[in-house]
Amino acid sequence: MKRVDSAWPILIAVLGLIVPTVAKSEMLMSMSYVQLTNSASGGVLTMMKTPSSFVPYVAVDTVSGESYSSVLNHLAAEIETCTLCPELWGGTTADVEDDGLVLGGAPGCGEYIFGGTEVGLGIPPAPLALSVSYEPPQDKATLAWILPTNDYDAVSVVEGGIHLYYLAGNRTNFVHHRNGWRNSNSDTNDMWYCVVGCRKGIPSNGTGVRVQNGRTQESLMNVPFTRGCAPGCQKWSYGALDNIELEEGRREGVSPKVDLERSLRGKGFYQMLKGTNGFAGGIWRRFIDLRSGATFRVSARLNTLEMSNGDWNFSYHAAYNSTDGANLTSAQMAGVDPLPDGTNGKEAGRIASYNSADKTGGAWITRSTDQDGPGKQIGNLTIPTNGINSLTVWLRFEGTNVSSCRVGADSLCIEEIRRSE
Repeated sequence: MKRVDSAWPILIAVLGLIVPTVAKSEMLMSMSYVQLTNSASGGVLTMMKTPSSFVPYVAVDTVSGESYSSVLNHLAAEIETCTLCPELWGGTTADVEDDGLVLGGAPGCGEYIFGGTEVGLGIPPAPLALSVSYEPPQDKATLAWILPTNDYDAVSVVEGGIHLYYLAGNRTNFVHHRNGWRNSNSDTNDMWYCVVGCRKGIPSNGTGVRVQNGRTQESLMNVPFTRGCAPGCQKWSYGALDNIELEEGRREGVSPKVDLERSLRGKGFYQMLKGTNGFAGGIWRRFIDLRSGATFRVSARLNTLEMSNGDWNFSYHAAYNSTDGANLTSAQMAGVDPLPDGTNGKEAGRIASYNSADKTGGAWITRSTDQDGPGKQIGNLTIPTNGINSLTVWLRFEGTNVSSCRVGADSLCIEEIRRSE
């Protein structure tokens, strides 16, 4: 199966018409072609089948300047020794042909995803801010996301580990009419969506959302991260205090070639923030295409891990965006500039806060806008009816003269608890 660059847009268009009508058994018997290009930057490259909740992944160490063909052969060797991959990836071994891997699965890009600290090999960044709203009467799910780059060739939409459609690379939304498209993983009370960007046959990481009971959206952390950042999220830092590092945390037992779907249910990884000396920053994520006038419960699972005493603070915040849809600035997330609702200061938008006097003791604690706890300042958020349709959640970690230390989060959620009349 050789790549023909000039035929790629035509192939995507044809697949967009064919794939939705292909039965699952037929898809597993077809072949997927996963490509790389250029050379490696040096780091760890992970690869996995685009998951429903959690499936095995493989990982290889790359060397700066290593050719893509060498990396492909190392990936193929790792897949060959993954005893669970034939069953859970599509029933076939990996063969290297030209600049790609031939594997089981739906044809086209997006059946598999890349992650890790490796940033070369032509791998594009993952889509941002994936959000899913569900309408039970129509059994319809509406997906929306933000493009991090303008050179995707295609966008792949996956639900429950099964490919639904290949879309044009500039698409930022998709309506899934679920009637007539059922699979064994499909449950309207627990839906798993993932969106993958594709460029020249090379897939990005997968940005996922788990929709429970039709109204709760959880930003998934069930795949290896990219550059230490959970897919769909972004790093921020304020001023000169850019001593924040993002790291991928793994639950006990999480490692390559292991299937932990049943026990972890989408929480195999967690976001760690590492600070050294003086620092101020963290991660942020938008939820978009929300219903104006609706009220949302915002929550997260937080852990101060093994923090020592000292001058540090770890907090979780949320705020709706402005009418122009602009992202919040670092100064706003740092508590220096006012938020769109006019509130200002370190407490603005704060749902939870921990410091050396209030720690989680190494436990994962759920904090939300409708629960009392250390540092809580705001209640459930209502989106104004003046054209605003998105909100932002962010983690802030700051400290002064603190030795290397880490905090974490493994779940970022919003729940629509009241709709506008």
